[in-house]
Amino acid sequence: MSNAKVNFRINKPSLKSKGIKSFIGIWGAKGGVGKTTVAVSLARFLSRNNSVGILDANIDCPSLHKVFGLEGKVFGSSEKKELYPMEKEGIKIISMGNITGDEAILWRGPMAASALKDLLNFSRFGNLDVLLADFPPGIGDVPMTLLEEGGLDGMVLVSGPDEISKYYAEKCKGLCEKFGIPVLAVIENKPEKDLTTDFEKLEKKIKLS
Repeated sequence: MSNAKVNFRINKPSLKSKGIKSFIGIWGAKGGVGKTTVAVSLARFLSRNNSVGILDANIDCPSLHKVFGLEGKVFGSSEKKELYPMEKEGIKIISMGNITGDEAILWRGPMAASALKDLLNFSRFGNLDVLLADFPPGIGDVPMTLLEEGGLDGMVLVSGPDEISKYYAEKCKGLCEKFGIPVLAVIENKPEKDLTTDFEKLEKKIKLS
């Protein structure tokens, strides 16, 4: 049997907007490892010298609107199929929390994946150097949609110091390889850790030109 790697994204449509230079995912299958914390901290770090946006891909349990203190709903038109991100700290942000509000929405897997596609298709980020996608935990319809159709240019995997989260980070790494998505870094996150060095290395790897 051949050991050749298969790129599952070949000939797949891309949800990445033409105005975005680099679309980078932040993922780790195990919940509670700090994906959102890393995504927000990385967005703030990169925004010093770059135009940055961040997409809350956690469709059924969004949190970026709370992290950034964003109130109200995004401006847009369902008829024109347009959503305009909110902006905080110079970062453009789209979160389902600013679309559905505080109401709990029950999404089955295919419905959540469809909502994610609409979110990417209708969001008008404009020209950005970097768009980060804060993945939901797990390996389900939403992460698979991003891997297969998102047009991701790279992935940052987040793990805790425990063996279980490292184990699932390795599973994510294997899936990225199958989809031909470069893993730019595997960040071991813990409360007392300064991530500046990790972010400096990442900034050099992300294609910003």
